[in-house]
Amino acid sequence: MFDFRMEICFIQNKGLELSDKVKKQISELFGTQVECFLETKEKDNMEITTTELRGKGNWENEEQLISYIEEKLEMDLLTSIYGYTVQVFPNKKGCLHCG
Repeated sequence: MFDFRMEICFIQNKGLELSDKVKKQISELFGTQVECFLETKEKDNMEITTTELRGKGNWENEEQLISYIEEKLEMDLLTSIYGYTVQVFPNKKGCLHCG
């Protein structure tokens, strides 16, 4: 298992329930293996939702995690991504033999 941290910024027209969609999709994609923090604001008739994810998964690097999201995320949310940052870290907890 690897630890990861990711921030994703989504932007859509106001009134399309963006934050609810993001919450639902993140829950479906990651289940209980992540902590999810959402912040939503409105500007110029747009809804901006930023989500920070922290958790564990089997993705060994950033590319694998991004590929997973691209494959699983619904198209309307995928196309509303404005930007993201992602980091994947090896889990260093445990003894010297099991990592």
